[in-house]
Amino acid sequence: MVILCFASGYEAPPTSKHHVMHVLAEQGNVVLWVNYHASRTPSASGADLRHIARKLGQVAGGMTNPRENLYVLTPLVVPLPGSRLVRRLNRALLVGQIRRALRKVGRMTARQRGQSHFRGFGKRLIGLGPRCAAKIGTVPAGPLEIWSFTPDVAYLLDRFGQPRVVYYCVDEHSQFTGYDAAQVLRDEEALCRRADLVVTTSGPLYESRKAWNPNTILVPHGVDYDHFARALADDLPEPADLSAIPRPRLGFFGLLRDWVDLDLLAEVARRRPDWHVVLLGGSTVDLAAYRPIANMHFLGPKPYADLPAYCRGFDVGLIPFKLNALTRAVNPIKLREYLAAGLPVVSTPLPEVERYAQWVKKGSGAFSAQHPPGRSGVKKGSGAFSAQHPPGRSGKRLLTPFSPPPWVSLAEGPDAFTAAVAAVLGEAGGTIGVGCQASGVSGSADRIARSAAMRGETWREKVKIIREEME
Repeated sequence: MVILCFASGYEAPPTSKHHVMHVLAEQGNVVLWVNYHASRTPSASGADLRHIARKLGQVAGGMTNPRENLYVLTPLVVPLPGSRLVRRLNRALLVGQIRRALRKVGRMTARQRGQSHFRGFGKRLIGLGPRCAAKIGTVPAGPLEIWSFTPDVAYLLDRFGQPRVVYYCVDEHSQFTGYDAAQVLRDEEALCRRADLVVTTSGPLYESRKAWNPNTILVPHGVDYDHFARALADDLPEPADLSAIPRPRLGFFGLLRDWVDLDLLAEVARRRPDWHVVLLGGSTVDLAAYRPIANMHFLGPKPYADLPAYCRGFDVGLIPFKLNALTRAVNPIKLREYLAAGLPVVSTPLPEVERYAQWVKKGSGAFSAQHPPGRSGVKKGSGAFSAQHPPGRSGKRLLTPFSPPPWVSLAEGPDAFTAAVAAVLGEAGGTIGVGCQASGVSGSADRIARSAAMRGETWREKVKIIREEME
């Protein structure tokens, strides 16, 4: 199988699109990842100008082969999504560049696999009509598939014959800062209606997209379990820059963008100067107002390979997202990554985090033991939350003073967020319900249990679910 993937930023830190395509490549499919960067009209800001310079450098560098069976092409396009004339130009540019890339992939794969008959498959694949199927030796034979993680490529699809199309919808793209919301929604509707399958990763995305395509499924994000479970290894050394920071450490990793509530974290840090908020990742927002806060530590971007070591040194994993139309549709991958690393999680009340909360506060002292979703999300039995603490017939469970701290806590506002972290840390006076005092700091057994609950949540399992839906 040859998979043509439209997605942004292969060079960025791994997200769902990376993990899904890596699994497909590991399964023997040949993936051509097209770094698509024509979704937003750039501004004259320094950040956008630097981004343009980087993209032009990638265009000049040509196609790369960062891992077996996966090739990355950054094409030359004009980022003016609202112009019909530019869209026609981009279609011609993209088809020509992808045609040449596929031919090159055919030659490179033929050399790597010793299959001379692999050569020329790009020409056959790009041919119009049903003849786009290709016999490529030991690679599974079949038609070209297109997987798009960007919402605005429907205008290209009629140039690739009759491929199967998967739209993998992970965000409410129309709500990103700088995007033309009306244009994005028009483009996304066209792609949904053309797609053979629409994969969504959150309840809100599923409910809205199924109106455009009844063949829409909900498959929440997976986790690179073996990678993050390394945080449990006793011999994993602590990074030097983290060792210099006292405990307890409230950790976050990810890009610091306008949906991360840094004001919330700053207020928590001011209220509790004995706690240390540690943030890993690059930033697109101005951090000048936060750097003077002594117990807020901005350690910058870190290699993906090093994240387990940092997680091992955290005491709590944070998901401090603002609540708005964008984040209410998000399914944060870091939730499962924190849990796989054994960390308890404190988050603002995002709907998809609530689905995974072991106990979610529903009122004064009342908590609901949430079951992970079944076939339309997590496979039944893959999570251990409900097995450990099944709800009663009412679906609610009252915590006693002997209950352990929750694995996932939801809190909105500085007061609640500070109290939730205190409860997870097991501090005296920290409570998780009326009259319900936390039982103590999470130990190694708790970390092992949290991590084990994520063992069945791998990206390979998520891809398996999608493949079953495609059959």
